[in-house]
Amino acid sequence: MGKTADVHAAVRRELEFDPLVDASDVVVVNLGGAVALNGSVPNYRQYLAAGAAARRVAGVGRLDNRLEVVLSDDDYRDDPMLTTAANNALAQSVTVPPGIEAAARNGILTLTGQVSVGAQRAEAENAVAGLVGVRGIREKIEIGNPAEPIDVLAYVQDALDRYRHARAGP
Repeated sequence: MGKTADVHAAVRRELEFDPLVDASDVVVVNLGGAVALNGSVPNYRQYLAAGAAARRVAGVGRLDNRLEVVLSDDDYRDDPMLTTAANNALAQSVTVPPGIEAAARNGILTLTGQVSVGAQRAEAENAVAGLVGVRGIREKIEIGNPAEPIDVLAYVQDALDRYRHARAGP
């Protein structure tokens, strides 16, 4: 696949096939392998699912997810209520370290704090992405590993030793 029309059609089919996406208000634009998703979806989980669906298509080089999350009246939460729900979700998650906090403004959550690895940052986003009322997430979480440079050298040497032993076999 590679032709613009083929990629456009394949992305459209993938969006329509994905049960997690309501693609009725999604417009696909393809310019030489760069795909843009325009339009709207009813919640943030669908925003993420639409982007993931488009990335699964062969021939999609760059993806620009410009979808807007348009909440129904039933899904709207005011900022204090959304902030409380998000902070509760972060606190209850066993994969999110303490100290990660959320604040909402117009349905956009801003996550702040510090983690030691990138996977923890992703888990913080996952913990709040499905909350009712979320229109978007901004991450301002810093990744900071407290390891000293000499420790990093030892970690790398240990990893290389494990790799060498694993390749040597029993």
